[in-house]
Amino acid sequence: MRKLLLAFNLLFFIVAQGQKSNNSNASLSTDNLKKIQGSYELGSPYAFLQGGVATYFTKEGKDYSILREGAFTYSCNMNAAQLRQRAGSMVNIKINGKYKDGLKVGEWNSSVLMKVNGEGAQIITKVNYKNGVPNGTWTSKQTSLQNKPIEEVSCKFKDGVMLGKFYYAKDDKKYEGFLDSNGFLDGRFSVTTGSIETIFECQHGIILKLIRRDASSGEVYLTKITESTLIDSLVAIKKTFAFDKKISVFENLENLEKNKANKLSVGSIDLFRIGVRYNNSSVYINEDFIKAFNNGLVFQSIPGDKLHKQEYYIDKYYWKSFLVINLE
Repeated sequence: MRKLLLAFNLLFFIVAQGQKSNNSNASLSTDNLKKIQGSYELGSPYAFLQGGVATYFTKEGKDYSILREGAFTYSCNMNAAQLRQRAGSMVNIKINGKYKDGLKVGEWNSSVLMKVNGEGAQIITKVNYKNGVPNGTWTSKQTSLQNKPIEEVSCKFKDGVMLGKFYYAKDDKKYEGFLDSNGFLDGRFSVTTGSIETIFECQHGIILKLIRRDASSGEVYLTKITESTLIDSLVAIKKTFAFDKKISVFENLENLEKNKANKLSVGSIDLFRIGVRYNNSSVYINEDFIKAFNNGLVFQSIPGDKLHKQEYYIDKYYWKSFLVINLE
């Protein structure tokens, strides 16, 4: 019994020392950081909110710039009176993540719950970063107060390049397909817009075939097959151009276009040019993905994403995704 008590005390002492050590390290890690806590304004689509509070830390960079470092949390709770809406209305938003040298790292989570005059929705978003660049699984799901799906999106990034399976669904609009390791469409890519489904057969960014059919009955309206000579030309170009692993995919794509004397077009698929429309308006797959994630995580209000830039007061995100290759 005495030996058992001694063993227990020894174990307790080791755990306690470990906790003491961890606490000590935690306090040391914030010694040179400045804690910022107070009101924090979010931009679109939540610019109307008031009373949101954020807590984060900053440090002085080598060039004397102020950088965010460590944990970031944001919360906003507004009731019916604050929203000036009828009883039962409310807003609850929570966002948390982490910074390293002013850039987003690791997992970022957000939850948005809004209820105004009996209507509303909940959005749960989870994304991952590496040194300020999307890296890892990204998911966002919006449901009604009755838990009915409204919008759902999922994809995966590696160093800012979307790759692997991707999925987006909202109402009767849906995208589903696969991207190779360089962000090029590969295999089957389907776009459903209302009652019409457009299917693309792709080969590492080269569109081989386009099929348009009725989304319900499967009746085919249109079939377009890319000329074999054009396919051969595109395949030859890709074979002669080897991606340089020492530079980024972004730089590789720029070099690919330059080396072909502007005869080559490399970029995200332009569904509008191919005639894909939804409710008599243009369809832009990138914008749909970006908007879905922005509604959950408010990119422009929480800095630290290298691929987010504001040009002429317009927010743009330079993800490499849904790429195709064409000859002009």
